[in-house]
Amino acid sequence: MSIEKKRNSVKNKQELSIKRDILLWNEIKKGNSDALNEMFYKYYDDLFFYGEKLTSNNAHVADTIQNVFIKIWETRHKNYNVIYVKTYVFKIFRNELLKKKHKLTLYALILDSYSYSVKNFAISTEDLIIEEEICIEKKALISNLLKKITPRQREIIYLKFYLNFSNAEISNTLSINKQSVSNLLNRILTSFRNEIKKQ
Repeated sequence: MSIEKKRNSVKNKQELSIKRDILLWNEIKKGNSDALNEMFYKYYDDLFFYGEKLTSNNAHVADTIQNVFIKIWETRHKNYNVIYVKTYVFKIFRNELLKKKHKLTLYALILDSYSYSVKNFAISTEDLIIEEEICIEKKALISNLLKKITPRQREIIYLKFYLNFSNAEISNTLSINKQSVSNLLNRILTSFRNEIKKQ
């Protein structure tokens, strides 16, 4: 399959997924618990893997996912219309996960719009969408490049290339300016390209 066909296929799947989410969201607002279950299972794995990047407490990640969907269900009559349901779910999940609850010690929150200090937002090479035939040397190079960027930059890379978020979705999820996302991505990728050229 050509690169263009792959891109079109991915785009079509994303569009279908967005339409399905809107349908499920509207059904949830009507009180359809099956729609809630479908959305829960649709995003559980992605939410869990994302949560693992933000905290090492897997039990807390799992509890937070459940709490998010309970909250969606309990407030279904108040829920407003959203266009990007996935982004909305990820945003409230992230906010809930990073709150300090009881005696649970979580990692530091965002200090300001540009300095980010969630500790250990680690991305393994396998987290990224990389061609299966990529050689060991290239994997090692990418792994080293990922270690050189900030935790916030790694989170943006994760959302962009693993979860296939658009710049607007990343902006909404992380509560930062869309142009900042674009600028950060450009800087990261330019830096990566320059390092790869040196190699």
